Amino acid sequence: PVAKKRIVLLAARNCQTYVELPNQQLQSIAGQHGWDVATPIVRNQEDVSSERNWTLSSVQALAESLSCAKGEGYVCCDKNFNRLKVKSKSYVAASNLPRPNWGLPIDSKSATRQVKELMAQSLEQTTYGSKANHENLLRLILNGEKDEFQIYFPEWAMPFQRMSERVEALVSKMADASVAIKHQGITGGVACKDSKIYTSLNQLQKYLQKNKTE
Repeated sequence: PVAKKRIVLLAARNCQTYVELPNQQLQSIAGQHGWDVATPIVRNQEDVSSERNWTLSSVQALAESLSCAKGEGYVCCDKNFNRLKVKSKSYVAASNLPRPNWGLPIDSKSATRQVKELMAQSLEQTTYGSKANHENLLRLILNGEKDEFQIYFPEWAMPFQRMSERVEALVSKMADASVAIKHQGITGGVACKDSKIYTSLNQLQKYLQKNKTE
């Protein structure tokens, strides 16, 4: 969802002393490689020391209002140079939209609205919503993005849990099928043949016994 791809230098350190260099020296380093330099956020542009007054909650509030079209979020750094990335909620939403929607102009409010519409309009206790919602939940789980997405959208915890349970059950069933195939002395097997999907281990075993081919 970012209009321009770029590399931004956040920090640099002396490899002998391991001391981080002041922000003023980063510009020359970045210039040698054609990179941009991250600009520290200060409350008062005339008093750079005021940046020390930032708290995690204040940065989170700032990230909440940041449009995904302007950036991914902010990187917090303490006096010991420990860093924490605080992402814009709209960026998390926009980056998880289905790829065909990535070309759309997305701002902070519409990204959150779009992702909610695409993920699920009404996820009931006994349903997983539409096919599109089902696929979006599954895609986030398989890509390992479930935990991060839930941090910014905790209301989707229950749908994710239900979908995760289904995925884990399927993986377990596939493992059982793999063992069954191995014991049959067959080098390979498939769970789909002639557009028919074998949804149970028994069905797959019957197919393998009847057809000693892959």
